[in-house]
Amino acid sequence: MNLLEINYQFDTKALLEEAEKKEFSTYNDDKHGVATGWNICRDDLEIGQREAKKVCEFYDIELGQPRFYILEENRLLLPHVDYNTTCSINHMLEDGGAPINIMGDDFTYKTALLNTSVPHGVNNMGRKRRLLFKISFFEQTYEEIREKIRSREAAFSIL
Repeated sequence: MNLLEINYQFDTKALLEEAEKKEFSTYNDDKHGVATGWNICRDDLEIGQREAKKVCEFYDIELGQPRFYILEENRLLLPHVDYNTTCSINHMLEDGGAPINIMGDDFTYKTALLNTSVPHGVNNMGRKRRLLFKISFFEQTYEEIREKIRSREAAFSIL
């Protein structure tokens, strides 16, 4: 499995307010080039940094880098493997976003750990924009972080 839904409660309202005030730029990297309709904001994220620190401390994982992404309405984010990122914690900031497709399977989630080292994409055709808060990890593997999350959530579960 390349996606693990998690139960962490982000301050969605504060993250959404911060994202709405930021300027986004078209995503571009050395591997994939320009991705029209896929926009990123990673600079000066006071609330994003605070929320990233809180979730990483809660699960006892190395601090990742927070970002906001918008996939514009009626756009495709073609299957890809993330550039220099092993995995990420993704939190949807608005309801009704298109599911992510990972290696042929669709997943709808509010908050999840995603293995970004396997092909994944989003078909946002016929849907409104998809606004995402993402914490990217560069050193720890999906499996390492997944086990820490599972262990921490198991410690708090009520049987």
